[in-house]
Amino acid sequence: QRARDTEGAGQVVALSAGPLAVDGQVLGLFGIARDMSTHRRNEAAQKQSEALFRATANSSLDAFFLLRREVGGLRLVRLNQHAERLLCQEGPSVEGRALADMPLAHALAPLALCEDVWNTGRTHDDEVEQVLPGVGRRWLRRQLSPVGDCMAVTVRDITVQRENEVRLRLNERMASVGMLAAGVAHEINNPLAFVSSNLNFIHTELHRAPLPGEEAHELMEAIGEAREGAERMRLIVQSLRALSRGDQVTTHALDLHEVLESRS
Repeated sequence: QRARDTEGAGQVVALSAGPLAVDGQVLGLFGIARDMSTHRRNEAAQKQSEALFRATANSSLDAFFLLRREVGGLRLVRLNQHAERLLCQEGPSVEGRALADMPLAHALAPLALCEDVWNTGRTHDDEVEQVLPGVGRRWLRRQLSPVGDCMAVTVRDITVQRENEVRLRLNERMASVGMLAAGVAHEINNPLAFVSSNLNFIHTELHRAPLPGEEAHELMEAIGEAREGAERMRLIVQSLRALSRGDQVTTHALDLHEVLESRS
């Protein structure tokens, strides 16, 4: 019920009353009144605080867990919407449960690590790799901050950032390979031109020279193999130049037996 004090301010009171009887005869009524205003204000403040916490936590881009230390383990007190998605569970169904009952959350905030953070009193920040249900392997940045007997844990998915970094390193590596290929192609191409030109000259002169048949055949065969090797080197140089320029790769039919024989 509501009542007013001597100054006219509204108060919430709780009343309990009963008959006052002696030998079965009702002589009157007695009652007890308790001022519930402070209690109601505290309840309203607590609800407002919880609503503010949830609104603030849900506006964050990170998954947030609030853990409480208990004898023998940790208990999950609060979590935001991102944490719910991370655990694939709704908040009301997991709040108040032991952290050990949730394998993924337990892996993100192991008891031994939490104890170290409590002992040092310093925030712990690192990266972990986890396999999330229905998602696969992800890179997560976690931060553990001690708050009395509680532990505030924030987790951010940085998988896209890590994948972009890997692609950037790969692109840088490919750029270095392209520069190296261009340099190698340039260094090989000039002496290769001399070798090819001289081989052609020798091949032409051998046709004119009056050499015995068997000897001429052996020399022509050697010159032919040398010219074939020079041609393969020319194709390698051409491929290196295409790699350094980033030319579009063209495909064509190839006899694998011929390739294997040429490498033997």
